[in-house]
Amino acid sequence: MAETKQLTLTDDLIKYIEKAVNVAKIAGIDNLIIETDRVRAMDEDATIFICHNEDVPDLPFGAMGMTRIGVFSSRLDIASSMGDVSVIASIDESNPQSTFVRALQLKGKGVKVDYRCANPTTLKAPKQVADPKCYSAVMSAAAVQMMVKGQSAMAADDVTFIGSMDGVQLEIKDNNSDALTYQVDDMVTIENAEIAKSPDFFFRYPIKTITALFKQNQDGRFYITSKGIAVISVDDLTVYVMPRSD
Repeated sequence: MAETKQLTLTDDLIKYIEKAVNVAKIAGIDNLIIETDRVRAMDEDATIFICHNEDVPDLPFGAMGMTRIGVFSSRLDIASSMGDVSVIASIDESNPQSTFVRALQLKGKGVKVDYRCANPTTLKAPKQVADPKCYSAVMSAAAVQMMVKGQSAMAADDVTFIGSMDGVQLEIKDNNSDALTYQVDDMVTIENAEIAKSPDFFFRYPIKTITALFKQNQDGRFYITSKGIAVISVDDLTVYVMPRSD
């Protein structure tokens, strides 16, 4: 039988877990791994993922795997609504070199709600991103609003980001190839001159997902890798969106 111990999580760690869960939900990801040095997650289609290794808080366990993160949020909301919220983790210590959280008990005044975690080794998500950042530009609230309006007006599933000497434009096309274009930034910053010899690029992304992410960082700098992966900071966590090729 697995050796387990009970541990009450700190308020700061609860807030960090909740933040990571919220970012994954915005990205449309249902599974999440929080480890001693990074946060990882990936959607079912392997097109959107989180891979973040900066300012991750110290953990009193090796890792925690979470599935059904929407269920976790709903149950935490129940406990939080009652006040005096606390979270007790059941930690599997059968392998002292690789401890992980088996379950959480979410407690509020007069209420307890259980949430079963997953073995993090059963969840898939990249541990690092080898593709270097090549370009960057600054998003704007106006450009985000244009993507929202453009998605509706053009009945579009995709948005294309086009880089050139004139800066970055977004392009949204309908099924008849009618196009809406909008200037996002007047300048493309080349982040890796050894790979990117010019500011020219052309990459297409799922508009619903990328708009939801940019809504959380409407005036922030975003990056594009050599293979066209969009890199967006959401609540200080790094989210990657793969370009579409079909």
